[in-house]
Amino acid sequence: MIQTLKFLSQSPVRFLLISGQATVLYGATEFTEDLDIWVAPDQENLDRLVAALRRLNARVGPLTPYLTEQNARFGHGFHFLVTEPDGQSWPLDVMGQPPRVGHFDSAFSDALALLPSLPDLKTIDPIRLVVLKKTDRDRDYSVIARLVELVVEDWLPRGMPTPAQMRWACSEARSVGPIMQLWRVPGFREVFDACDRPCLRVIAGVLRPDEPLDEDSLDRFVAALDEEKRQCQRDSRAYWRRIVDHLKELRRQGKLLPEGRPVGAL
Repeated sequence: MIQTLKFLSQSPVRFLLISGQATVLYGATEFTEDLDIWVAPDQENLDRLVAALRRLNARVGPLTPYLTEQNARFGHGFHFLVTEPDGQSWPLDVMGQPPRVGHFDSAFSDALALLPSLPDLKTIDPIRLVVLKKTDRDRDYSVIARLVELVVEDWLPRGMPTPAQMRWACSEARSVGPIMQLWRVPGFREVFDACDRPCLRVIAGVLRPDEPLDEDSLDRFVAALDEEKRQCQRDSRAYWRRIVDHLKELRRQGKLLPEGRPVGAL
């Protein structure tokens, strides 16, 4: 996988590392077998990606539309299998417009270089990564919880978090830990009290900086978090239903790339 990332980061393709491998680099999870990237969805960049995939001897994965700007901006995923020189194969999933994260150029400006060995490799910032991970999968919410904890841990030694940062922590924390870490930061109580998030409202009157939550309050906090997660999952399913319906129509029209075909033979 590292060879694929090295090749792509040194190519003219404009892209960001997202999803599973991004969470690995941030330390929020330990391992994932998928490689997910977000590419600038203009046709010129997509053509550069196709040229790179040919040099990587990539093959087309299942249910992959043609790499057009229209399909990329619609939100489709493009799936490939890349075989590295050592013979290992990796799924490479490409998106031109992932859900909920805004425009590529803005995200590219905020991206971080996290691997000293690959200084040209840009990874999506953790704020957008948290939003991107609000999927239909239960396991992604424990990753979100860890990401928020790591972000807050990173802020505190750097000085006082800004009001915007504290509002973000209140809106995204999925454990009590980040809230407790910020409790003594000047201005945080005002930010906390102004947050109307249900899971925080149920502990607003009982949270103490030096005491664990009582069991009843913790149960109500977890229940509110679960309801929030279920709503995010409903939203995710609704978003992807539109993509899947369009994918079915493309398949009916014969407008999908042939699965298993080398990209170089297209």
